[in-house]
Amino acid sequence: MNKDRRERLDVLLNKLGIARDNIIELKEELTELKDEEQEAYDNMPESLQETEKGETITDNADHLGAAADEIEVAETSLDQAIEEINNARWSE
Repeated sequence: MNKDRRERLDVLLNKLGIARDNIIELKEELTELKDEEQEAYDNMPESLQETEKGETITDNADHLGAAADEIEVAETSLDQAIEEINNARWSE
């Protein structure tokens, strides 16, 4: 790999690292919101848990958890991409 392509890969690796950091932060924020929703549901009286409001809160927690799970998949994919780019950068 020539110097120009190696420099371009360095820029891409930096961008991927930033994207990965942002994704991790988003996942943590979503997980925190999910936990707060779950806690709100758990602190409701049982009679209210079975109401539409209770169902909405559990649905919200489920959706937030699912989003965090999908972001974790993206994080894993970014890790793999970074590893592959590093492999390409140093193989000659």
